[in-house]
Amino acid sequence: MRFPKRLLILFLFATSLTAQSFETASIRINKNDQSGAAGKRISIETSPSSLIMRNVTLLSCLRWANDVRDYQITGGPDWRNSDRFDIVAKPPAAASDDQLKLMLRSLLVDRFKLALTRETKELPAYVITVDKNGHRLKPSTGEGQRGMRPAEGGLEFHNASMADLEQFLNTVLAGDKPVFDKTSLMGRYDFTLILFNDAIKGGADGIKGAIADAGGVAYSDALKRLGLKMESQKVPLETLTIDHVERPSEN
Repeated sequence: MRFPKRLLILFLFATSLTAQSFETASIRINKNDQSGAAGKRISIETSPSSLIMRNVTLLSCLRWANDVRDYQITGGPDWRNSDRFDIVAKPPAAASDDQLKLMLRSLLVDRFKLALTRETKELPAYVITVDKNGHRLKPSTGEGQRGMRPAEGGLEFHNASMADLEQFLNTVLAGDKPVFDKTSLMGRYDFTLILFNDAIKGGADGIKGAIADAGGVAYSDALKRLGLKMESQKVPLETLTIDHVERPSEN
């Protein structure tokens, strides 16, 4: 049986919407004590048959569903990063993480009445590249686990990729600008970021505190010693503006 073209398009559109929606979804307010760090811990567990999110905020849901960071999200009510929810959802069939993210977007629209404006804007960021004279990173020789630890003068990385370095810098420089790796280096390396010329008092804890407090200039200088450049540039990034959202009813 052949369908008229217009009906076929409508059928495919409806099928696409269904494929991007959960079969069942429960949203409940997380009423656990949130006064301490443990109370603020977010948990997101995925499998082909489920999405389980514990103690999540609207902001953390938007981050995960859209692969963005906090600085890419603007607007919305004060409770966007304070109200906590538990979400348990089941897709209609086995689904990848990318498909679960699309389904979560649909759930936020349906249950939170979320309306977003998506734009691409030029935003300030740190961009890491290799110096014109080449890098001075030491290739890792083993297949052991990647890791990092406080070292004399800074922080020692073992078996680390540039993606690991990017992730670390985005964590310690979260209050500054986002960091992007543009080195095109695909290997794993052993290296030390020398952040301090003077000895840090307080042992390992003192070094950890100093590492957390070091700013963009200190990290830029440390990378320069390794033949890498971290420069401030404007890069095109997708931004999300929350135009409307409502607290969901529990079920």
